[in-house]
Amino acid sequence: MIPVFPQFQPLQIEDRQALGDILWEYQPETSECTFTNLFIWRKHYGFHWSMYRDWLLLLSEPRSREPFFFPPIGPPSRLDAARECLRWLREER
Repeated sequence: MIPVFPQFQPLQIEDRQALGDILWEYQPETSECTFTNLFIWRKHYGFHWSMYRDWLLLLSEPRSREPFFFPPIGPPSRLDAARECLRWLREER
């Protein structure tokens, strides 16, 4: 099941196909944004994910730090998705 923003779900092995397809299609320049890397570090960084329209949102909720988002992954322009992430962090966290 694909979570729709503002709902998030923890990153799980079952998400490999859905996230892998998006990551492959948009080829983020950030080396951390591979499914394997995200999955390996999922517990340490508390990775959760959601979809906001056409963008994949990756939320990190590490135990020892404030939550943060990776840049939205999807088609240009990512400005609306980035603003929505910042608004959510400000109002919900």
